[in-house]
Amino acid sequence: MVKKQNNFSRQLGNNLRMGAYYTDLEMSRRIGYLFQFPDEEVCVLEPSAGDGEALKQALSEKGKSKIFAVELNADTCKEKLDNNEFIDYYLNAVFLNGVKISHNAFGFCFANPPYGQDEDGVRLEQRFTEKVHPYLKPDAPFALVLPHYVAADEKFLKSYMARFLPVAFFKFDDAVYKDFKQTVLVGLRRKSIGYLRTALEEFHERIKDIERVPYLPMDRKEVKTPLKAVGSKESAVEYFTTLEFDRKKAGGYLEQSSLDKKLGEFMVPEYTTGMIGQPPVPLKKDLLYLLAIAGGGQGIVGTDENRDVHLQRGVARVVKTSNISENGEKYVDVEKSYTQITLNIIENDGSIKVLE
Repeated sequence: MVKKQNNFSRQLGNNLRMGAYYTDLEMSRRIGYLFQFPDEEVCVLEPSAGDGEALKQALSEKGKSKIFAVELNADTCKEKLDNNEFIDYYLNAVFLNGVKISHNAFGFCFANPPYGQDEDGVRLEQRFTEKVHPYLKPDAPFALVLPHYVAADEKFLKSYMARFLPVAFFKFDDAVYKDFKQTVLVGLRRKSIGYLRTALEEFHERIKDIERVPYLPMDRKEVKTPLKAVGSKESAVEYFTTLEFDRKKAGGYLEQSSLDKKLGEFMVPEYTTGMIGQPPVPLKKDLLYLLAIAGGGQGIVGTDENRDVHLQRGVARVVKTSNISENGEKYVDVEKSYTQITLNIIENDGSIKVLE
């Protein structure tokens, strides 16, 4: 399927692809040590899913979690996500401007967003952070994989800390870190936007020197107090869809649902003159009116065999007339109304006739 995009969407999509790097799976597994999932259901958001393997490693035991993933690469979606039992729902879309997702519905988020800048010079990592925020429930953990130089950038930190309370920061092992300078920033979604200037300065001082940043824990036992994902029901996710309506996919879903049969009961079927038969007496205006408003007097009429196929459309509208009459010494404006039936017929040769 070829999708039409405006210039900004196309440029943004290209930038996202160029800045996309999959998360090392060993590092992903160790990121998972930082979190604890309750026995209840948790809706998990992955806005830059890739092939889904990074999140799968982080959630080594999926439990009752429901995975909602977004991936912009159509080939990756088709090859890796279509029949992936780990992923419950996925969208093939640009996360930053191509999705509609319910707010306050997700209890955990894992993301390794593309690296780089948008056309306004704002880091993509910042854009993803701002976009993720409203979708999470208050206090929901957010594991964000990003380069150290972005995490330590004050402009990024101001945006991040206004939305998330940072609670942990780790660097990847040296062999992995040397390629993309990757770290993981863990925060909890704030109930309201805002931060203390002193808190920002203290956190920035703590993470700005990479030599002082600890490595990810090697074992789950090293994590004394894992962060708890927030229980969240799948039924609360009212919207998880692309902004671009996929008619073909929607039609396929409709055909598989019980709604399709139900809708069929309300559809006015096509008819031909042979199906209607001949009425015993000519129809009067009131019956023509009923026929028109019921939809029986419109649609494709005739048969190919008789070569009399044409399209007709019945229209009923109220017409009002005004007439001034004398009533003793007074003049009275008498208004009358009646229903006018008009039948528009488009013949097979394209000519149009109007019957009133």
